[in-house]
Amino acid sequence: MVLGVPLTVTALPPGCPLNWMTAVKNVVLIVEDEAIVRLVAASMLQDAGFDTLEADTAEHALHLLEEHHEVRVLFSDVQLPGKMDGLGLARTVHDRWPDIGLVLTSGGRDIRKAQIPDDGSFLPKPYDCDDMVEAVREQCTHAQPLHL
Repeated sequence: MVLGVPLTVTALPPGCPLNWMTAVKNVVLIVEDEAIVRLVAASMLQDAGFDTLEADTAEHALHLLEEHHEVRVLFSDVQLPGKMDGLGLARTVHDRWPDIGLVLTSGGRDIRKAQIPDDGSFLPKPYDCDDMVEAVREQCTHAQPLHL
């Protein structure tokens, strides 16, 4: 017995990449200057099924974002060394990559919702693993699908 399977052929629009399938990769860029905190955050997110990239300054994070277009969420401490803090980083990311979700965290500053661009969220330190994963997951749902 032979089963017939309907075949649909769709012409790709001009300029469409050869790999036209829409893929959702949940890559989170963690920006934290304290190495142990960054390591724990990465471990928690990886255990929850996310891929992670890590940076210790805003400048390093921007460099990674220029090279890794698959990042869907920025998870950043507010207090960072260097010329740019986490709020400045969030504004820059929102301006340059508006489809990236934003989650900011801090143990020393309380950030109001209005200070975070777009629909970003704030998670006070110390944060619970479940709360962190939920905040990142929520931002992933707001991020646009990637076309790889």
